[in-house]
Amino acid sequence: AQSQGSIETPKKSKLSIMTGGNENLQQINGLEILYGRFFSQRDYLKGNNVIVVDQVSARNVFGYEDVVGQSVNIGSPLSPKKAKIIGVCKSTGLMLAGEGTEMPVFVYTPITFMQKLYPNILINYLSIIADSKDETEEAGNLSLRILENIHHNQDRNVYKAESVLKQLDQINSIFAIFTSFIAAVASIALLVGGIG
Repeated sequence: AQSQGSIETPKKSKLSIMTGGNENLQQINGLEILYGRFFSQRDYLKGNNVIVVDQVSARNVFGYEDVVGQSVNIGSPLSPKKAKIIGVCKSTGLMLAGEGTEMPVFVYTPITFMQKLYPNILINYLSIIADSKDETEEAGNLSLRILENIHHNQDRNVYKAESVLKQLDQINSIFAIFTSFIAAVASIALLVGGIG
């Protein structure tokens, strides 16, 4: 699940984007820990008030990267809870664009702690990892059946499984079309340039 909130230190208050999950969230998101550790199954099961932030967020909030052991107030500005930073992960993608800006702080935490912060939060997606590429579709379908059985809504098409591999194929197809279009425009420009 994801939610927006605030993260506060004695000197700063910033917008945060919090992602909650279990101890597998690190592997699913491909997070590389630079300092400290990622939260454990024990942290998840106990709902410990622990968080992991990315290195750019650490620098933007504290002025340095290794902020392991620091305490912050996090969650709704009206009812924040104290949390301890137990890890700093390498910044990637959108996180890198936030260096020295007003980008939000990216936070990873056990979903059980997130549920204490936001009791009415809905879990709107699940990420699973198949043992192999060949088992991706089967794993997705099995997950759907488990959810349907747990929530007694078989045959209602409430859930949808999407494969990251299929999404990558769609993105590659779009890039191929875009590349072909650019090549066609360049060819026309060369032809017009040669005539002129």
